[in-house]
Amino acid sequence: MSYQKIWGDVIGYHTFIRFSRGAIFYHNDKMDTLKKCGSLKDINISCTAFDASPTSENTKEALIDTNDGLVLSCQITTDPGATELMYSNFLTQHQL
Repeated sequence: MSYQKIWGDVIGYHTFIRFSRGAIFYHNDKMDTLKKCGSLKDINISCTAFDASPTSENTKEALIDTNDGLVLSCQITTDPGATELMYSNFLTQHQL
């Protein structure tokens, strides 16, 4: 399976990766493995915007723009040992 697109913050802590089959995964610099983003299933991301000062454990405010004209706001908090991602307001939608 090959990747199709990669989006990341400017510091390099947080990354979203879309693979050729459409699945989207999340990774941060403290994780050993990728975590699947089930909440982003069937969403076609066109671009992302991360807060200018994220920490390695928290994206702070992040925006995800879709090809459908939606802007999704989210905040992802991670614990390197956790098996699941912790989302806050993950799919708050703003129609443009």
